[in-house]
Amino acid sequence: MPVTVAFRYDAADPYAVRMAVHTEDAAPVEWVFARELLIEGLSRPAGIADVQVWPVPRRRRHLEAGRGAVNIRISSQHGTTVLTVQATSLHPFLDRTLGTVAAGAEDALPQIDAALASWLVLKGPDDGAT
Repeated sequence: MPVTVAFRYDAADPYAVRMAVHTEDAAPVEWVFARELLIEGLSRPAGIADVQVWPVPRRRRHLEAGRGAVNIRISSQHGTTVLTVQATSLHPFLDRTLGTVAAGAEDALPQIDAALASWLVLKGPDDGAT
């Protein structure tokens, strides 16, 4: 069955990528998984749980060059499917994500939860205690 796969990245969640799978017959389904899993899967098998990624080159020498295709296996309680995505379409997407947040720099981003918590802490009325 033909499907459309769209990837999204948000620096507010720097470790994750979102993959929306669209078919003609159903509403889009979104999967969220580690950006590193997708990067690693371009050159070797990666993942051991609900999402697995591995390269499928057209010719052996393309494996080292990062060309060919990438299989993405997604599993849920409703079933399993394998999607094949051209590696050449993933490279520009991943390059943009790495340009936004470099690998290894994910923790350097401002901690949104801590910032929100500090903004929400309100000082109580002055009770006269010193």
